[in-house]
Amino acid sequence: MRLAATLLAIGVLSACASSGSVSSASRSPSASASPVVTAGPDCAGVTTARALALYAYDPVLDVLDVTSPVQPKLLCFIPNASGGRFLSATTVAVWNASTAEVMDITTSKVLRSRKLSAAPYEGTFTADAAVFAYRVATSDGTETMHLLDMPSGNDRLLYTQAPMGGHGGVPGGPTYQLRFSPDGKELLDFDVFRPQSGPANLLVFRLDGSILFQTPNGTAGIWASTGATLYVVANGAGITNELDIIGPDGKRSVVMEGLTRVNWPVLSPDGNALFFDAYDATAPGEASGGLPHLWRLDIAASHAVSISRAVSSQPVFVGANIVWSNQEEPCQCGLGGSSQIDGVVLAHDLATSTDVIVNMNPVVPGIGGPTVMPSTGYVVDVLFSSL
Repeated sequence: MRLAATLLAIGVLSACASSGSVSSASRSPSASASPVVTAGPDCAGVTTARALALYAYDPVLDVLDVTSPVQPKLLCFIPNASGGRFLSATTVAVWNASTAEVMDITTSKVLRSRKLSAAPYEGTFTADAAVFAYRVATSDGTETMHLLDMPSGNDRLLYTQAPMGGHGGVPGGPTYQLRFSPDGKELLDFDVFRPQSGPANLLVFRLDGSILFQTPNGTAGIWASTGATLYVVANGAGITNELDIIGPDGKRSVVMEGLTRVNWPVLSPDGNALFFDAYDATAPGEASGGLPHLWRLDIAASHAVSISRAVSSQPVFVGANIVWSNQEEPCQCGLGGSSQIDGVVLAHDLATSTDVIVNMNPVVPGIGGPTVMPSTGYVVDVLFSSL
């Protein structure tokens, strides 16, 4: 799930959550180049009966029990890991500055390991970890995109991107995404910060490296729950916050027009709705233009509605009916907007329409140290309970 992905880039952006402003320096990977060799205590007790989440702050990946969404528990941790994905409750694909690996976290056994050509600032695996895609940023701002075949070790360079140069702040988010389709046949590559020389800011690649779809007007992409169908939030060239659908054939059609600005969109676990942030005046007394609130868009009915008065951003599903988000408070953020996260994570219950503060104390400081502010941006994957 998650959109965005992570350095965690989204987590870094959360320091002024509504800004989404990224510099080349913020895209630098961890200095650590140690391979993943072991997991922390208690991973042997991980079972499919629990809802699990991977919570990353480089270079540590926490395995959380989120069966109780307001009382998450730290089960164990994977050191020297910048990001990862569940293959099962006990098998996780992870990456760091030098390797991409698949490991059994209950035994700390590495099942497959491949050396990377350079240190990524972002990466993503297919659901079976057969392919790993990653981005690299050099010291001069040049970026490269890579596609690594895990069984063979073949590492394909998809493109080289020239340095971006200066740029202004971008309200909302995400600013970049990297995510495979559920069937593992296509790769979404989105970056709002592209040089004029290209490539297009939203691309969909086939596994052979060819481009299935591209647009300079995309602002976010969300894969459907199965297959290779992509929902795209489009802006520019006369289009304003339009939700489009891109089929496996690359053809584009409109789902809904005239949306309030869509930020941090995520798909519900049942695949029937998109949840996102929009700046509105939901709560009494909010200034014109408003603050970020949680919205729901019913895909079949093409209908969107605000569902929470809480001022929050970056929704992430941790249960079938529970959405975590970052509470925000008003601020003078300049280009970053009018609010920023305050370190409080909220759990919104879709069944009761209530918002409850999540006790993140067992998670943060956790392994990362007391200076790490809790954020949903650090949630890189969730495995829902089988019960």
